[in-house]
Amino acid sequence: MVFGGVNHHLDRRSAQEAELACKATHRQIMVARLSGLSDAQIDILEMYEEGLLDKEVAGELNVSISAVAQRKQAICHHLGVNSFRVVMGVYSVAKWGSIVPNLASEMGIHKRI
Repeated sequence: MVFGGVNHHLDRRSAQEAELACKATHRQIMVARLSGLSDAQIDILEMYEEGLLDKEVAGELNVSISAVAQRKQAICHHLGVNSFRVVMGVYSVAKWGSIVPNLASEMGIHKRI
């Protein structure tokens, strides 16, 4: 990982700490972006959190499976990630972080939706 150039004085431990800080900041940004999702997009996240499959979500929404895939892709794009699994992880931590002690702080997330 490159942090804006070569730093010969950055030892392995400091580099790991810097990487963890970058990841924590990125998670905080993603959590903040969750608040910008529409109600329909949050409903999709809720359905997946309940364990529904793509086919079942499509049935609930009366849309095609490809429409569900497009909506998942739009959610990923909004959060700035490529993986819907990452979106679900961030959503779960944001939703349950205040209920499950230390979950959000362990993930480096301090802002709730």
